[in-house]
Amino acid sequence: MKHLPYFLAPLALVAAAQAQSICHSLNDTPTFLNTVSLGNAWFAIQLVAPQTSAISRIEVFTGETTSAQQLDLWSHDVATGKPAALLGSAPFSIAPTNTWQGANFAAPVALSGGATYWLVWRAQLGTQASLDLPGAQLGPVWTISTDAGASWFTPVQSVDRQWKYRLLGTCPAPPAAYCTAGTTSSGCNASISATGTPSASASSGFTLAASGVEGQRQGLFFYSLSGVEALPWGAGSSWLCVKAPTQRCTPLDSGGAAGACDGVLALDWNGFRTNTPGLLGAPYSGGQQLWAQAWFRDPPSPKSTSLSNALAFTLLP
Repeated sequence: MKHLPYFLAPLALVAAAQAQSICHSLNDTPTFLNTVSLGNAWFAIQLVAPQTSAISRIEVFTGETTSAQQLDLWSHDVATGKPAALLGSAPFSIAPTNTWQGANFAAPVALSGGATYWLVWRAQLGTQASLDLPGAQLGPVWTISTDAGASWFTPVQSVDRQWKYRLLGTCPAPPAAYCTAGTTSSGCNASISATGTPSASASSGFTLAASGVEGQRQGLFFYSLSGVEALPWGAGSSWLCVKAPTQRCTPLDSGGAAGACDGVLALDWNGFRTNTPGLLGAPYSGGQQLWAQAWFRDPPSPKSTSLSNALAFTLLP
């Protein structure tokens, strides 16, 4: 009896992309410290992006005045431990009521998971500081600039500066493998994975890889924008795990040794998308989900080819 392929929550994968959802926040509660107002300065709060995301909106908890202000995202200077360069700005007008307030960026700001950034608030005198109640632990690292970002004071931390903020945008789940790889005539099981950031605009930086492929075989990746599938691949042990219609990618060689399971297929998908006109579903946009699988020659098998398991991934802008 042919066993059904293993699928990893395919319905959940469809909902992996969350447009304009909260990608990262700190002290996202209705409580706030109502005794601190800001002066005319730029306040910078250090943060570490928990995941790769495209931030399209930034919010702080503020009020007490009516004025035009601005929220920024800046890169991090590792050498000095201070803000380095402006990545994007979101001008907004504060309303007097103390609540979450903010603005959209003109274009999304790409953040890399695990990297350090700075939320910079170009504040006006009398503005309610976006602070939660004092805590038992130190709050995030922060600093100020009084010369419009030309220089920054030494960063500090304190228990009564528990800053509050929200970063919203497109923050998809990381690529997720699903389905079951076929077993080749040499006993190999090809496993698909990915590194980097899948993007609708970047020209490189997202590599699909299938390891455990039979050595010295020709192969390729193919993908779909239509969802998951579960169809037997002929009379062999492989399964077709992406739904038609599909798009074939560049032909590849697995390398390795003939008869061994040390072959690898690798493709920079962002580069393939950039350099290949007329692709299925083009032009692409942030938030789209794709399903990919590897195909390669296996002449002794019933269909003369075998398939890897599959991978679902979501594009950032």
